[in-house]
Amino acid sequence: MQPWPAKLQGSMSLPDAESPNREPDSLDGWAYPPRHPSKRALTQREEECARLIVLGLTNRQIAAELSLTPGTVKTYLNHIYHKVNVRNRTELAVLYAHR
Repeated sequence: MQPWPAKLQGSMSLPDAESPNREPDSLDGWAYPPRHPSKRALTQREEECARLIVLGLTNRQIAAELSLTPGTVKTYLNHIYHKVNVRNRTELAVLYAHR
């Protein structure tokens, strides 16, 4: 796997668990509060998928990059959507792009 571009290096984890009662439009930049604060941290693989979504890759391209099946990528994306409370890859990309 190739190294991440410099602008995508670092953690893409969600806000700290200490602030589960914040307002949805708070200054931390998250448009939607997580549905399950206890499950909000993304796994390493989910973070990798999210980074590739931000770059505009398709599920098939992500699967090839991470040596996964497209079905596994779809499962990861559904987990990510649920954790950060977005409905689709466009909302996810917008959310991460504004961080």
